[in-house]
Amino acid sequence: MFVFTNTADDSLASLAKQLDELVAANSAKQLAAVVHFTGDPTDEFSKKIQAFGKKHKLKNVTLAITADQDRFDVNDDAKVTVMAIDARRVAYNFATDDELKEEDIKSILKGSKKVVN
Repeated sequence: MFVFTNTADDSLASLAKQLDELVAANSAKQLAAVVHFTGDPTDEFSKKIQAFGKKHKLKNVTLAITADQDRFDVNDDAKVTVMAIDARRVAYNFATDDELKEEDIKSILKGSKKVVN
């Protein structure tokens, strides 16, 4: 699971926590999740991302700062893009230019089943 975002807000925290649980529950299936924060990799931004991970006690989700989102064909206007990738193909894709809502997160978790089963 790849998540691309430009913000570390509460709605992202909710998604990240649920992905953390999903990865832990599916470790035998080698499920992984990476949240890619798009932006300049400044020390200040890096500290903010590290604080986000600690605050939300993320253990199974990797947090990264990337300027490589073009490689994944991520919509620049989207606030959050989620891709579930299986065997090098996108099995599920979600994007929003708004803050994540609870129904969005439910949809993302349902979409993750395409790579978990």
